[in-house]
This record gives sequence, structure tokens and C-alpha cells, in this order.
Amino acid sequence: MEGMKQMLDQHHYKVHYNNENGKDPAEEQDKDYRGRAKMKDDPLKTGDLSLTLYKPKKRDSGKYYCRVYNQDIRRKATVHLEVKGFYNWILPAA
Repeated sequence: MEGMKQMLDQHHYKVHYNNENGKDPAEEQDKDYRGRAKMKDDPLKTGDLSLTLYKPKKRDSGKYYCRVYNQDIRRKATVHLEVKGFYNWILPAA
């Protein structure tokens, strides 16, 4: 049941993208999100349009738009992300 998956940020940069064959061509994804974004494998079957964004940055705050579809089913979701802060780890010199 795999279909097209696309997650865009508020500037319409591609956060995550899979074509109809389930492939995730890196050139289709905005360079700032490469290696930081992951979606569930079959959101059309499960209805789970979750996106995991690794190493969030303050500038990641804003709206995200998700579209998942194939020839039979279409799903979409909009979420607002607010990154409030981050942890800084300072390790002692060895």
C-alpha cells in the first residue's frame, strides 16, 4: 500500500520525501533536513503521519505540512512545532 509521502516546512522546503516506489531520493530533500527527518514506513495503512525530527534547531520552529497518498487514499496533516531550547553538554578535558 506504499504511496507518495511528502513533508514540507512552512517555507515549502522538503523535510521528508518518498516516491511511489518507497525510495527516498536525497536530492529531493532539502539539505538542512538530510539525515534528521524520518517518517513511519506505511502511513496510509496505519494512519500514522508522525515525523521524527532529530537534532531540532530553533529555526525548525513553525508549521509542517504532511501529504501521503496513492491512487486510492489521501491523507494530510498540519502541525506546529516550537523548539524552545536545547541542551549544551560541556565535557571535562581528559
